[in-house]
Amino acid sequence: MTIEDLRKRVASTTDKDPLVKLMERCHNLSFQEFWNIAPPISNITGKPSLLHDFQRDVINDLDKYRRVAVLKTRGAGLSTLAIYRAIWLALTKQKQGAYLFITGIGLILGMAMCRSAKQVLTHLTNGEYVDSDNSTTITFPNGGRFQFFGSDSKSYRGQGLVGQQVVFVCADECAWFEDSDNWLASIDAFAVKAGGNTEMILITTPSNKLHGLAHNLFESENGLYHIIKIPWQRIENKMVSTEQLNLLRQTSKSWRAEFGLVWGAYFSTGTVYNSAAVDKAIQLGKYDDPDYFEYGQGQIISMGIDPGMGSSGSGLTILQLPKDSTIAQVLYCDELTGSSYEDLIELCSQLIDTYNPSVIFVDGANPEVTTSIKKLVGDELPWHQHVERIKSIKPVPELHTQMKVVPVPFNSNGKAMLEFAKFAVERGEVAIHPSFTKLIGSLRTAIESNGLLNKKATSFDNAHDSFLLSLKAFDL
Repeated sequence: MTIEDLRKRVASTTDKDPLVKLMERCHNLSFQEFWNIAPPISNITGKPSLLHDFQRDVINDLDKYRRVAVLKTRGAGLSTLAIYRAIWLALTKQKQGAYLFITGIGLILGMAMCRSAKQVLTHLTNGEYVDSDNSTTITFPNGGRFQFFGSDSKSYRGQGLVGQQVVFVCADECAWFEDSDNWLASIDAFAVKAGGNTEMILITTPSNKLHGLAHNLFESENGLYHIIKIPWQRIENKMVSTEQLNLLRQTSKSWRAEFGLVWGAYFSTGTVYNSAAVDKAIQLGKYDDPDYFEYGQGQIISMGIDPGMGSSGSGLTILQLPKDSTIAQVLYCDELTGSSYEDLIELCSQLIDTYNPSVIFVDGANPEVTTSIKKLVGDELPWHQHVERIKSIKPVPELHTQMKVVPVPFNSNGKAMLEFAKFAVERGEVAIHPSFTKLIGSLRTAIESNGLLNKKATSFDNAHDSFLLSLKAFDL
Protein backbone atom coordinates (compact mmCIF):
# COMPACT_ATOMS: atom_id res chain seq x y z
CA MET A 1 0.00 0.00 0.00
CA THR A 2 1.48 3.34 -1.04
CA ILE A 3 1.28 6.61 0.92
CA GLU A 4 -0.96 7.98 -1.82
CA ASP A 5 -3.33 5.04 -1.32
CA LEU A 6 -3.44 5.86 2.39
CA ARG A 7 -4.16 9.53 1.71
CA LYS A 8 -7.01 8.56 -0.65
CA ARG A 9 -8.34 6.27 2.01
CA VAL A 10 -8.46 9.17 4.45
CA ALA A 11 -9.70 11.69 1.89
CA SER A 12 -12.83 9.76 0.89
CA THR A 13 -16.02 11.17 2.37
CA THR A 14 -19.40 9.96 3.57
CA ASP A 15 -22.20 11.52 5.54
CA LYS A 16 -20.99 9.98 8.78
CA ASP A 17 -19.39 11.73 11.73
CA PRO A 18 -15.79 12.70 10.79
CA LEU A 19 -14.29 10.57 13.57
CA VAL A 20 -16.46 7.58 12.64
CA LYS A 21 -15.26 7.87 9.05
CA LEU A 22 -11.69 8.23 10.24
CA MET A 23 -11.92 5.10 12.39
CA GLU A 24 -13.22 3.13 9.40
CA ARG A 25 -10.44 4.34 7.11
CA CYS A 26 -7.64 3.85 9.60
CA HIS A 27 -8.75 0.44 10.85
CA ASN A 28 -5.83 -1.98 11.21
CA LEU A 29 -3.18 0.31 9.73
CA SER A 30 0.32 -0.23 11.06
CA PHE A 31 1.77 2.59 13.13
CA GLN A 32 4.17 3.47 10.30
CA GLU A 33 1.28 3.61 7.80
CA PHE A 34 -0.73 5.78 10.18
CA TRP A 35 2.22 8.15 10.74
CA ASN A 36 2.68 8.53 6.97
CA ILE A 37 -0.86 9.88 6.50
CA ALA A 38 -0.38 13.06 8.49
CA PRO A 39 3.12 13.30 9.98
CA PRO A 40 4.19 16.31 12.08
CA ILE A 41 6.18 19.07 10.42
CA SER A 42 9.97 18.98 10.74
CA ASN A 43 11.64 21.91 12.52
CA ILE A 44 14.60 21.61 10.13
CA THR A 45 12.98 21.26 6.70
CA GLY A 46 9.52 22.67 7.34
CA LYS A 47 8.18 19.55 5.60
CA PRO A 48 6.42 16.41 6.89
CA SER A 49 8.77 14.55 9.20
CA LEU A 50 9.91 10.96 8.85
CA LEU A 51 9.46 8.51 11.70
CA HIS A 52 13.09 8.59 12.79
CA ASP A 53 15.07 5.56 13.96
CA PHE A 54 15.07 6.51 17.65
CA GLN A 55 11.29 7.06 17.50
CA ARG A 56 10.82 3.66 15.83
CA ASP A 57 12.89 2.12 18.62
CA VAL A 58 10.46 3.56 21.20
CA ILE A 59 7.45 2.21 19.27
CA ASN A 60 9.07 -1.21 18.84
CA ASP A 61 9.87 -1.35 22.55
CA LEU A 62 6.28 -0.38 23.38
CA ASP A 63 5.10 -3.28 21.21
CA LYS A 64 7.54 -5.63 22.94
CA TYR A 65 7.47 -4.50 26.59
CA ARG A 66 4.19 -2.50 26.81
CA ARG A 67 5.75 -0.33 29.55
CA VAL A 68 8.69 1.94 28.75
CA ALA A 69 10.38 4.89 30.48
CA VAL A 70 12.26 7.29 28.20
CA LEU A 71 14.95 9.67 29.44
CA LYS A 72 15.43 11.95 26.50
CA THR A 73 17.10 15.05 25.17
CA ARG A 74 14.98 18.16 24.68
CA GLY A 75 13.58 18.36 21.15
CA ALA A 76 13.21 14.62 20.53
CA GLY A 77 9.48 14.91 19.78
CA LEU A 78 8.50 12.24 22.30
CA SER A 79 5.39 14.07 23.50
CA THR A 80 4.20 14.22 19.89
CA LEU A 81 5.09 10.56 19.41
CA ALA A 82 3.01 9.64 22.48
CA ILE A 83 0.04 11.61 21.11
CA TYR A 84 0.29 9.83 17.75
CA ARG A 85 0.58 6.46 19.47
CA ALA A 86 -2.56 7.08 21.53
CA ILE A 87 -4.52 8.32 18.50
CA TRP A 88 -3.32 5.26 16.55
CA LEU A 89 -4.63 2.97 19.31
CA ALA A 90 -7.96 4.82 19.32
CA LEU A 91 -8.42 4.90 15.53
CA THR A 92 -6.76 1.79 14.15
CA LYS A 93 -6.94 -0.64 17.07
CA GLN A 94 -10.16 1.09 18.15
CA LYS A 95 -9.64 0.30 21.81
CA GLN A 96 -12.37 1.58 24.11
CA GLY A 97 -11.62 3.04 27.50
CA ALA A 98 -9.50 5.74 29.14
CA TYR A 99 -6.36 7.24 27.63
CA LEU A 100 -4.58 9.18 30.38
CA PHE A 101 -1.98 11.92 29.91
CA ILE A 102 -0.43 13.13 33.18
CA THR A 103 1.94 16.07 32.86
CA GLY A 104 4.61 17.11 35.34
CA ILE A 105 4.86 20.81 34.54
CA GLY A 106 1.28 21.31 35.59
CA LEU A 107 -2.04 21.56 33.82
CA ILE A 108 -0.72 23.98 31.17
CA LEU A 109 1.38 21.28 29.49
CA GLY A 110 -1.60 18.94 29.57
CA MET A 111 -3.81 21.53 27.89
CA ALA A 112 -1.12 22.12 25.25
CA MET A 113 -0.90 18.38 24.57
CA CYS A 114 -4.69 18.21 24.26
CA ARG A 115 -4.60 21.07 21.77
CA SER A 116 -1.90 19.25 19.76
CA ALA A 117 -3.94 16.04 19.68
CA LYS A 118 -6.99 17.93 18.42
CA GLN A 119 -4.86 19.52 15.69
CA VAL A 120 -3.78 16.05 14.55
CA LEU A 121 -7.44 14.96 14.34
CA THR A 122 -8.30 18.13 12.41
CA HIS A 123 -5.48 17.38 9.96
CA LEU A 124 -6.51 13.74 9.57
CA THR A 125 -10.11 14.70 8.78
CA ASN A 126 -9.15 17.46 6.35
CA GLY A 127 -10.63 20.02 8.72
CA GLU A 128 -13.97 18.22 9.27
CA TYR A 129 -13.35 17.36 12.93
CA VAL A 130 -15.27 19.74 15.21
CA ASP A 131 -14.08 19.86 18.80
CA SER A 132 -17.03 19.47 21.16
CA ASP A 133 -15.01 18.70 24.31
CA ASN A 134 -13.33 20.96 26.85
CA SER A 135 -9.63 21.88 26.90
CA THR A 136 -8.58 18.66 28.64
CA THR A 137 -10.69 15.92 27.00
CA ILE A 138 -11.27 14.28 23.62
CA THR A 139 -14.13 11.83 23.13
CA PHE A 140 -14.23 9.20 20.38
CA PRO A 141 -17.47 7.71 18.98
CA ASN A 142 -16.78 4.21 20.30
CA GLY A 143 -16.34 5.33 23.91
CA GLY A 144 -12.59 5.96 23.91
CA ARG A 145 -11.73 9.10 25.87
CA PHE A 146 -8.51 11.09 26.14
CA GLN A 147 -8.08 12.88 29.47
CA PHE A 148 -5.27 15.28 30.36
CA PHE A 149 -4.24 15.93 33.98
CA GLY A 150 -1.60 17.97 35.78
CA SER A 151 0.49 15.77 38.05
CA ASP A 152 -0.82 17.72 41.05
CA SER A 153 -4.34 16.49 40.29
CA LYS A 154 -5.78 13.67 42.36
CA SER A 155 -8.39 12.85 39.71
CA TYR A 156 -6.20 10.64 37.53
CA ARG A 157 -5.67 8.23 40.41
CA GLY A 158 -9.34 7.20 40.33
CA GLN A 159 -9.26 6.04 36.73
CA GLY A 160 -9.40 2.34 35.95
CA LEU A 161 -11.98 1.30 38.50
CA VAL A 162 -14.10 -1.83 38.09
CA GLY A 163 -15.64 -1.90 34.61
CA GLN A 164 -13.41 0.84 33.21
CA GLN A 165 -10.41 -0.12 31.11
CA VAL A 166 -7.31 2.09 31.03
CA VAL A 167 -5.90 1.62 27.55
CA PHE A 168 -2.95 3.99 27.56
CA VAL A 169 -1.01 6.05 30.11
CA CYS A 170 1.51 8.76 29.28
CA ALA A 171 3.39 10.46 32.14
CA ASP A 172 5.16 13.40 30.50
CA GLU A 173 8.01 15.26 32.25
CA CYS A 174 7.64 12.87 35.17
CA ALA A 175 10.91 14.09 36.75
CA TRP A 176 8.92 17.19 37.74
CA PHE A 177 6.18 15.27 39.58
CA GLU A 178 6.03 15.89 43.34
CA ASP A 179 7.59 12.92 45.12
CA SER A 180 5.58 13.67 48.24
CA ASP A 181 2.49 12.47 46.38
CA ASN A 182 4.14 9.08 45.79
CA TRP A 183 3.19 9.48 42.13
CA LEU A 184 5.11 6.42 40.96
CA ALA A 185 3.06 4.02 43.07
CA SER A 186 -0.14 5.58 41.71
CA ILE A 187 1.00 5.28 38.10
CA ASP A 188 2.46 1.79 38.58
CA ALA A 189 -1.01 0.65 39.64
CA PHE A 190 -2.28 1.15 36.08
CA ALA A 191 0.01 -1.68 34.99
CA VAL A 192 -2.27 -4.23 36.66
CA LYS A 193 -5.69 -2.58 36.49
CA ALA A 194 -6.32 -3.87 32.95
CA GLY A 195 -4.74 -7.27 33.41
CA GLY A 196 -1.33 -5.96 32.43
CA ASN A 197 -2.50 -4.86 28.97
CA THR A 198 -2.25 -1.10 29.49
CA GLU A 199 0.37 0.60 27.32
CA MET A 200 2.48 2.92 29.45
CA ILE A 201 5.12 5.45 28.44
CA LEU A 202 6.94 7.63 30.96
CA ILE A 203 8.85 10.51 29.36
CA THR A 204 11.18 13.10 30.85
CA THR A 205 14.29 15.19 30.66
CA PRO A 206 16.35 15.15 33.88
CA SER A 207 15.44 17.48 36.73
CA ASN A 208 17.32 18.77 39.77
CA LYS A 209 15.77 16.06 41.98
CA LEU A 210 18.75 13.80 42.60
CA HIS A 211 17.74 10.45 44.12
CA GLY A 212 14.06 11.27 43.75
CA LEU A 213 11.54 8.77 42.41
CA ALA A 214 12.22 9.61 38.75
CA HIS A 215 16.01 9.63 39.14
CA ASN A 216 15.92 6.27 40.91
CA LEU A 217 13.57 4.87 38.28
CA PHE A 218 15.97 5.63 35.44
CA GLU A 219 18.94 4.31 37.38
CA SER A 220 17.16 1.01 38.05
CA GLU A 221 18.01 -2.03 35.94
CA ASN A 222 15.23 -4.41 36.97
CA GLY A 223 12.10 -2.35 37.40
CA LEU A 224 8.59 -2.35 35.99
CA TYR A 225 9.60 -0.30 32.93
CA HIS A 226 12.00 -0.94 30.07
CA ILE A 227 14.44 2.00 30.18
CA ILE A 228 15.31 3.92 27.01
CA LYS A 229 17.82 6.80 26.83
CA ILE A 230 17.91 9.22 23.89
CA PRO A 231 20.89 11.64 24.02
CA TRP A 232 21.26 14.67 21.75
CA GLN A 233 23.44 12.77 19.27
CA ARG A 234 20.43 10.71 18.17
CA ILE A 235 18.36 13.75 17.17
CA GLU A 236 21.15 15.67 15.41
CA ASN A 237 20.10 16.70 11.88
CA LYS A 238 16.81 14.88 12.40
CA MET A 239 14.92 17.01 14.91
CA VAL A 240 17.53 19.76 15.46
CA SER A 241 20.31 20.87 13.11
CA THR A 242 23.99 20.71 14.02
CA GLU A 243 24.12 24.51 13.83
CA GLN A 244 21.27 24.86 16.33
CA LEU A 245 22.85 22.33 18.68
CA ASN A 246 26.21 24.11 18.54
CA LEU A 247 24.52 27.41 19.38
CA LEU A 248 22.66 25.86 22.32
CA ARG A 249 25.82 24.19 23.58
CA GLN A 250 27.54 27.59 23.66
CA THR A 251 24.68 29.71 25.02
CA SER A 252 22.23 27.56 26.99
CA LYS A 253 23.03 27.20 30.68
CA SER A 254 20.75 24.16 30.85
CA TRP A 255 22.56 22.27 28.07
CA ARG A 256 23.95 19.58 30.39
CA ALA A 257 20.53 18.79 31.78
CA GLU A 258 18.28 19.15 28.75
CA PHE A 259 20.63 17.70 26.13
CA GLY A 260 23.34 15.87 28.07
CA LEU A 261 20.85 13.95 30.28
CA VAL A 262 22.64 15.01 33.49
CA TRP A 263 20.50 15.06 36.62
CA GLY A 264 20.84 18.05 38.93
CA ALA A 265 22.31 20.38 36.28
CA TYR A 266 19.49 22.88 35.70
CA PHE A 267 20.17 26.62 35.69
CA SER A 268 16.69 28.09 35.91
CA THR A 269 13.75 27.22 38.11
CA GLY A 270 10.90 27.89 35.70
CA THR A 271 8.44 25.11 34.93
CA VAL A 272 6.14 26.65 32.28
CA TYR A 273 8.46 27.14 29.29
CA ASN A 274 11.32 24.79 28.55
CA SER A 275 14.63 26.63 28.23
CA ALA A 276 15.35 25.29 24.73
CA ALA A 277 12.16 26.94 23.47
CA VAL A 278 13.14 30.25 25.10
CA ASP A 279 16.60 29.96 23.54
CA LYS A 280 14.98 29.40 20.15
CA ALA A 281 12.75 32.47 20.58
CA ILE A 282 15.85 34.56 21.34
CA GLN A 283 17.65 33.16 18.31
CA LEU A 284 14.66 34.02 16.12
CA GLY A 285 14.88 37.57 17.49
CA LYS A 286 18.51 38.14 16.43
CA TYR A 287 18.84 40.15 13.23
CA ASP A 288 21.82 41.88 11.60
CA ASP A 289 19.97 45.19 11.36
CA PRO A 290 20.09 46.97 14.76
CA ASP A 291 16.55 48.15 14.04
CA TYR A 292 15.79 44.48 13.75
CA PHE A 293 12.06 44.84 13.19
CA GLU A 294 10.44 47.25 10.77
CA TYR A 295 7.56 48.12 13.04
CA GLY A 296 4.38 49.25 11.42
CA GLN A 297 4.79 46.67 8.64
CA GLY A 298 2.81 43.97 10.42
CA GLN A 299 -0.57 42.66 9.40
CA ILE A 300 -1.41 42.59 13.13
CA ILE A 301 0.09 44.84 15.83
CA SER A 302 -1.09 44.00 19.33
CA MET A 303 -0.50 45.73 22.67
CA GLY A 304 -0.87 44.20 26.13
CA ILE A 305 -1.12 46.34 29.28
CA ASP A 306 -0.96 44.90 32.79
CA PRO A 307 -1.53 48.01 34.96
CA GLY A 308 -0.09 48.48 38.40
CA MET A 309 1.16 51.51 40.21
CA GLY A 310 3.75 51.92 42.91
CA SER A 311 5.55 48.79 44.10
CA SER A 312 3.31 46.39 42.16
CA GLY A 313 4.69 47.54 38.81
CA SER A 314 3.14 47.68 35.35
CA GLY A 315 3.90 45.54 32.31
CA LEU A 316 3.63 46.62 28.68
CA THR A 317 4.26 44.50 25.58
CA ILE A 318 3.79 45.16 21.87
CA LEU A 319 3.88 42.38 19.27
CA GLN A 320 3.54 42.38 15.52
CA LEU A 321 2.86 39.59 13.06
CA PRO A 322 4.63 40.56 9.81
CA LYS A 323 2.97 39.95 6.47
CA ASP A 324 3.47 36.42 5.14
CA SER A 325 4.83 35.22 8.51
CA THR A 326 3.66 32.96 11.31
CA ILE A 327 6.19 34.29 13.85
CA ALA A 328 5.07 37.08 16.19
CA GLN A 329 7.84 39.58 16.88
CA VAL A 330 8.24 41.42 20.18
CA LEU A 331 8.58 45.12 19.38
CA TYR A 332 8.55 46.35 22.97
CA CYS A 333 8.40 44.85 26.45
CA ASP A 334 9.11 46.46 29.80
CA GLU A 335 8.07 46.35 33.43
CA LEU A 336 7.81 49.64 35.32
CA THR A 337 8.14 49.97 39.07
CA GLY A 338 7.43 53.04 41.15
CA SER A 339 5.50 54.68 38.31
CA SER A 340 2.48 56.85 38.95
CA TYR A 341 -0.88 56.53 37.25
CA GLU A 342 -0.07 59.61 35.14
CA ASP A 343 3.34 58.20 34.14
CA LEU A 344 1.74 54.94 32.98
CA ILE A 345 -0.93 56.67 30.88
CA GLU A 346 1.66 59.02 29.34
CA LEU A 347 3.90 56.09 28.36
CA CYS A 348 0.92 54.22 26.90
CA SER A 349 0.06 57.31 24.86
CA GLN A 350 3.60 57.49 23.48
CA LEU A 351 3.66 53.79 22.61
CA ILE A 352 0.26 53.97 20.90
CA ASP A 353 1.42 56.95 18.83
CA THR A 354 4.66 55.17 17.89
CA TYR A 355 3.41 51.67 17.10
CA ASN A 356 -0.26 52.30 16.23
CA PRO A 357 -1.52 48.94 17.55
CA SER A 358 -4.59 47.52 15.85
CA VAL A 359 -5.88 46.07 19.13
CA ILE A 360 -5.02 46.70 22.81
CA PHE A 361 -5.76 44.19 25.58
CA VAL A 362 -5.86 45.53 29.17
CA ASP A 363 -6.15 43.62 32.43
CA GLY A 364 -9.82 44.13 33.29
CA ALA A 365 -9.04 44.32 37.02
CA ASN A 366 -8.11 48.01 36.66
CA PRO A 367 -11.13 49.80 35.13
CA GLU A 368 -9.64 53.28 35.60
CA VAL A 369 -6.68 52.49 33.34
CA THR A 370 -9.00 50.87 30.80
CA THR A 371 -11.10 54.05 30.70
CA SER A 372 -8.02 56.25 30.23
CA ILE A 373 -6.64 54.09 27.41
CA LYS A 374 -10.03 54.07 25.69
CA LYS A 375 -10.06 57.88 25.82
CA LEU A 376 -6.67 57.91 24.08
CA VAL A 377 -7.96 55.93 21.09
CA GLY A 378 -11.54 57.27 20.99
CA ASP A 379 -13.38 54.10 22.05
CA GLU A 380 -16.98 54.40 23.17
CA LEU A 381 -17.58 55.26 26.82
CA PRO A 382 -18.73 54.29 29.38
CA TRP A 383 -17.17 51.03 28.32
CA HIS A 384 -18.97 48.74 30.81
CA GLN A 385 -22.27 49.64 29.14
CA HIS A 386 -20.71 49.22 25.72
CA VAL A 387 -19.59 45.69 26.66
CA GLU A 388 -23.08 44.81 27.91
CA ARG A 389 -24.67 46.02 24.65
CA ILE A 390 -22.24 43.91 22.63
CA LYS A 391 -23.05 40.84 24.76
CA SER A 392 -26.76 41.35 24.10
CA ILE A 393 -26.22 40.85 20.34
CA LYS A 394 -27.03 37.35 19.06
CA PRO A 395 -24.75 35.75 18.13
CA VAL A 396 -22.35 37.58 20.44
CA PRO A 397 -19.49 39.10 18.40
CA GLU A 398 -15.89 39.04 19.62
CA LEU A 399 -15.15 42.22 21.62
CA HIS A 400 -12.07 43.03 19.52
CA THR A 401 -14.32 43.43 16.45
CA GLN A 402 -16.36 46.13 18.20
CA MET A 403 -13.70 48.07 20.13
CA LYS A 404 -9.98 48.75 19.98
CA VAL A 405 -9.25 48.53 23.71
CA VAL A 406 -10.46 45.20 25.10
CA PRO A 407 -10.66 44.52 28.87
CA VAL A 408 -9.61 40.95 29.69
CA PRO A 409 -10.37 39.40 33.11
CA PHE A 410 -7.54 37.11 34.19
CA ASN A 411 -9.76 35.08 36.51
CA SER A 412 -11.62 33.60 33.51
CA ASN A 413 -8.92 33.88 30.81
CA GLY A 414 -5.62 33.36 32.65
CA LYS A 415 -5.29 29.60 32.20
CA ALA A 416 -6.11 29.69 28.50
CA MET A 417 -3.72 32.60 27.89
CA LEU A 418 -0.85 30.88 29.71
CA GLU A 419 -1.50 27.67 27.79
CA PHE A 420 -1.49 29.52 24.46
CA ALA A 421 1.71 31.40 25.32
CA LYS A 422 3.49 28.15 26.19
CA PHE A 423 2.17 26.58 22.99
CA ALA A 424 3.29 29.54 20.85
CA VAL A 425 6.79 29.80 22.35
CA GLU A 426 7.43 26.08 22.15
CA ARG A 427 6.18 25.94 18.56
CA GLY A 428 8.77 28.57 17.58
CA GLU A 429 6.09 31.17 16.83
CA VAL A 430 7.55 34.01 18.93
CA ALA A 431 10.74 36.02 18.25
CA ILE A 432 12.32 37.92 21.18
CA HIS A 433 15.33 40.20 20.75
CA PRO A 434 18.02 39.57 23.44
CA SER A 435 17.62 43.16 24.65
CA PHE A 436 14.23 42.32 26.21
CA THR A 437 15.86 40.87 29.31
CA LYS A 438 12.83 41.30 31.58
CA LEU A 439 10.60 39.26 29.30
CA ILE A 440 13.29 36.61 28.86
CA GLY A 441 13.81 36.49 32.64
CA SER A 442 10.10 36.05 33.20
CA LEU A 443 9.91 33.17 30.70
CA ARG A 444 12.92 31.42 32.22
CA THR A 445 11.52 31.61 35.75
CA ALA A 446 7.78 31.27 35.08
CA ILE A 447 6.12 28.83 37.46
CA GLU A 448 2.46 27.90 37.38
CA SER A 449 0.15 26.73 40.12
CA ASN A 450 -3.07 25.00 39.05
CA GLY A 451 -2.79 26.40 35.55
CA LEU A 452 -2.14 30.03 36.56
CA LEU A 453 1.11 31.97 36.83
CA ASN A 454 2.62 31.91 40.31
CA LYS A 455 3.44 35.61 40.56
CA LYS A 456 5.48 35.34 43.75
CA ALA A 457 7.80 32.76 42.20
CA THR A 458 8.12 34.34 38.72
CA SER A 459 10.50 37.19 37.91
CA PHE A 460 8.99 40.23 36.16
CA ASP A 461 5.50 38.75 36.38
CA ASN A 462 3.88 41.99 35.19
CA ALA A 463 5.95 41.95 31.98
CA HIS A 464 4.93 38.32 31.56
CA ASP A 465 1.21 39.10 32.01
CA SER A 466 1.40 41.91 29.46
CA PHE A 467 3.03 39.40 27.10
CA LEU A 468 0.08 37.02 27.62
CA LEU A 469 -2.35 39.86 26.88
CA SER A 470 -0.58 40.92 23.69
CA LEU A 471 -0.51 37.30 22.46
CA LYS A 472 -4.28 37.10 22.80
CA ALA A 473 -4.58 38.80 19.38
CA PHE A 474 -3.18 35.63 17.78
CA ASP A 475 -5.54 33.24 19.58
CA LEU A 476 -8.88 34.73 18.55
